[in-house]
Amino acid sequence: MKSLKSALLLAALASTVVSCSNDDDDKVVTSIEGEYTFAGTSVEMFAASTYETISISEKDSTATNTKYASTSQSGTASISATNFTGDKLSFIAKGSSVSKLYTNGEETEVMDLPINYEAEPVSSVQAYKLVGMDSIYFGEGFLIGMPSPGTIQVPKGAGATYKFSGDTLVITSLLDTTIVQEAQDERAKDILRVKMITRFKKK
Repeated sequence: MKSLKSALLLAALASTVVSCSNDDDDKVVTSIEGEYTFAGTSVEMFAASTYETISISEKDSTATNTKYASTSQSGTASISATNFTGDKLSFIAKGSSVSKLYTNGEETEVMDLPINYEAEPVSSVQAYKLVGMDSIYFGEGFLIGMPSPGTIQVPKGAGATYKFSGDTLVITSLLDTTIVQEAQDERAKDILRVKMITRFKKK
């Protein structure tokens, strides 16, 4: 089981390195076209993995809660009727990640790690379409890299909701994925839940 425990530890570490206005000011709009500056992003993530050896009834698992917010963000965005163009979007993520490891349901280790991660500048062009009055769909995935443990692939297409809070466009992306795999004497289950909020301030 040492190899399994090592894999769990690596998965927990991987999950740590990944992305206020008055409610009365919020409004739903039907167009988001315009020029923007990148105003930041925040992430809340829960990741859990369970590996079970069926013949000996042994189960190892890990659960990780990660939360961070951006500082020192920079970059701009230009939004047309069909494309979202990001230019040199970058930020420093600061927060924490708490991982708990279990063997057969008994807690064996706790790791509380700080997050201080500088994201490399990213420039890209993504096609998008608005759906209904408050939803948006990006065919190539999330605007800012969605954090994910290596055991789960973030889907290519991504849906989100959007609104304006004052002059700031707020895009909220949600991901909830569960994968179960079985092979001979082993069973694995991975869970990933992410909430990412990204903000762009209109020029």
